[in-house]
Amino acid sequence: MIRPSEVTVRALIDHSVDAEGKKWVDTFAELWSDPKSSKRIVALIHDMATRGPVIPLKVIPIGLQVSVGKGYVAVVHDGRHRLAAAYALMINAVPVTWVDEAGESV
Repeated sequence: MIRPSEVTVRALIDHSVDAEGKKWVDTFAELWSDPKSSKRIVALIHDMATRGPVIPLKVIPIGLQVSVGKGYVAVVHDGRHRLAAAYALMINAVPVTWVDEAGESV
């Protein structure tokens, strides 16, 4: 189990699962296989490489699961594509701040 106080991009993606038990790392791999999503991730990689990532990335806690696409995943407030770009750039230590549905830090 990941404690919010110690979460980073790598920990979140490597150790989180959706409500159906599917690993987030597999979900993010699927983003890359979708042409539209992969274009967005590549654009964000360029943006982050040039300007740096938005720190911290904000995530609604896994306990507040929201239906997204085919399954249930925690909503990534800063965008799943941005999180995938940070992961691809190996910006593994970027902190992730947990927020409530209103966007306030938990």
